[in-house]
Amino acid sequence: VRSATFDLLSDLNFARSEAIKGGTKVTLCKSTDGAACSTGTGGYETGWLVFRDCDGDGVLEDCDGDGTTASELLRIHAALTDVAIKGGTNIANRACFGANGRATECGLSNGTYSVCLASQLKRAIVISSLGRITLDESVSGSCP
Repeated sequence: VRSATFDLLSDLNFARSEAIKGGTKVTLCKSTDGAACSTGTGGYETGWLVFRDCDGDGVLEDCDGDGTTASELLRIHAALTDVAIKGGTNIANRACFGANGRATECGLSNGTYSVCLASQLKRAIVISSLGRITLDESVSGSCP
């Protein structure tokens, strides 16, 4: 649980930092294949992508006109085992940070990630609308 939490926390902070540094939108989305974003009922335990999202639509696409998405794709995280990570309503499929670091540049990307083990909530990662990312290790109860 600790490792999975810190992997996601690290990549969220990386995405926000890259958005500010590059002056562009950067998205972190769940992915089942490591090549495209996925939607649906599965969580982030299937893996995720971090990429430059030139138009903020949550789709990995060629932004610089070189005919590939290689330069837009910043990170790929493989699937996790023995843990579930669910994003709240606004971040169920993706979180996006704007060039100013805010989580409101691509629609609402504020919310809470629930990190669970055996259906028990163990940790929460919270993104504010300003883009601030915090870890709450004092949570408990059932996984949402």
